[in-house]
Amino acid sequence: MISIDKSKQLKELGLQWEPQEGDWYKPDYWYDPVLLKADTIRLTDKENVGRFKRISEDEKTIWLPRLDQLLIEIEKLGYYPRIEKWDDSLYECDPCINGVKNEPGVAQVGFKWDQAAADVLIYLLEHQNKS
Repeated sequence: MISIDKSKQLKELGLQWEPQEGDWYKPDYWYDPVLLKADTIRLTDKENVGRFKRISEDEKTIWLPRLDQLLIEIEKLGYYPRIEKWDDSLYECDPCINGVKNEPGVAQVGFKWDQAAADVLIYLLEHQNKS
């Protein structure tokens, strides 16, 4: 799972969240680093007993995307991420276009798969927003 700081940065860059069962998020107004699962908040009113709460857009939340969700977001921008494990502690994510590596500086290295993918997505969103 990526850090809350990276998640905040992605949100500030415009990454949208459609809650799915199993997603993790943090209420933005909580100071504690407590995370909640989107499918564990149950409604208690008589009409919706046992149904999962839909998290609305106006709720202040920070979504912590999973690796698969990060890769999908990179693909939505027109890239095909290639992930490679260098050794026991380093992972590289390189957003390729038609199987060709990008210019230097786009590929990101991290200590986790999802960290490297999040860094690539941050890079791509920052440069997209400058255009």
